[in-house]
Amino acid sequence: MATNRIYSLAAFMAKGEKQTRRRNWGMTFSAVLLLPTLATAHPYFPFKPGDVFVYRYQFHIDTTKEEFKEANSIGKMTVVVGEPEDLNGRAYFPLTTTYVGVPGSPEPTKIWLREEKGALKMGANHQGKFYETTILPADTSVGTEWSYFDGEESTRKITAIKSFEALGKTHTDCLEVTRSPLKNDKLKESINRDFYCRDVGEVKFLFQSPSPIGDYVTETQLEEKRKADK
Repeated sequence: MATNRIYSLAAFMAKGEKQTRRRNWGMTFSAVLLLPTLATAHPYFPFKPGDVFVYRYQFHIDTTKEEFKEANSIGKMTVVVGEPEDLNGRAYFPLTTTYVGVPGSPEPTKIWLREEKGALKMGANHQGKFYETTILPADTSVGTEWSYFDGEESTRKITAIKSFEALGKTHTDCLEVTRSPLKNDKLKESINRDFYCRDVGEVKFLFQSPSPIGDYVTETQLEEKRKADK
């Protein structure tokens, strides 16, 4: 689910210096979901109040120069799903993320999720205004593309349905969602992908940005999902 991002549970994440914002862009991590009722949710991001998602955060600079490797870091992000709240006449589920060992010493962040006609919607605050955007569409076919905004105008597209390994665990039937910025030319050279797995939720986020000293790589991977007591 950043200095901006977990808002992809992952873009409203860390707040801090310019470099931190760059490596975490898009991490609206990727904490995102929605729910029409407590009994149903988006098939690629099921949850209910009380669920907890724990992610390992890792940042490194892909370089052979040892002096730059001091910026490498590993931390943890914990996302807790709260009871539904009414915002602007709509019922949302709040997701609050706390951070340990994440650059920029970010304060806890909060987003709100809801379901509409099978799509996963995210609400958040940006520059004093509340906005809503689509995290996942109802149509999860490869090639489906939609508009996306979390402070950066972009599109998101389902580019594959695949299996992959994260922290030693193999996940199957996962959506690879690729984000493309529309206006920020500096971000157009970056790689920004989220991976959502059926019956689990967001399992991985990757942001890779080129620089003169080497690629900046930010990655979050799901360590644990603790379901609320029934």
